[in-house]
Amino acid sequence: GLKSYEYHVDNGPWKVFDPATPPSFTAEQIGTVGVRVWDVAGNVSKEIIRDFVLDKTAPILTHTLNPNGKTEGKVTINIGANGDICGIESIVKPDGTVVYAVPGTEFVVTENGRYLFVCWDRCGNRTDYWVTVDNILSSAKP
Repeated sequence: GLKSYEYHVDNGPWKVFDPATPPSFTAEQIGTVGVRVWDVAGNVSKEIIRDFVLDKTAPILTHTLNPNGKTEGKVTINIGANGDICGIESIVKPDGTVVYAVPGTEFVVTENGRYLFVCWDRCGNRTDYWVTVDNILSSAKP
């Protein structure tokens, strides 16, 4: 029969765990976990190692407007995205177009308004980011 189950994270010490309540991790990290099993005769299984990523933080977006002062023309919204641990998977622009695996994007507008950018990181965290443009004096031609 089986005697005990053990795991370790990265190169840390081995810790015994009950398979009915396996270890859980709460700290955001990128690492490896190793698991092995002992039987009652003192034999140990081959260690099984898996990489893991734990990222619960949504991407952080920032923006600038160009131009940022009053204008008769169009305004470019420049979006910067940081997906610290996992990286950026995609950014959905206000018109529905999607850019993938980039740290930012731009979107040109010709009218004042609120514009929604939706950003996902590679771990599935999402940020809805609204940008208000209110510096266009009249409608600009695209």
